[in-house]
Amino acid sequence: MNEPSNVEMRRCRAERCLKPWPQTALATLVDLGMGDDKIAKYLAVDEGFVGQLRERYGIRMI
Repeated sequence: MNEPSNVEMRRCRAERCLKPWPQTALATLVDLGMGDDKIAKYLAVDEGFVGQLRERYGIRMI
């Protein structure tokens, strides 16, 4: 059985917090002027995962 790693599970949690439209939700938070640190605190996830999601979706900081 191939179980996901703890890191992968935490990254998925970050994405689930932004459902049902994670890309739009993350872009909106960035548009509001929130940095990765503030978004991570708001979602209660690791800051690094927020940056990874931004990169995946092509969302640039303002």
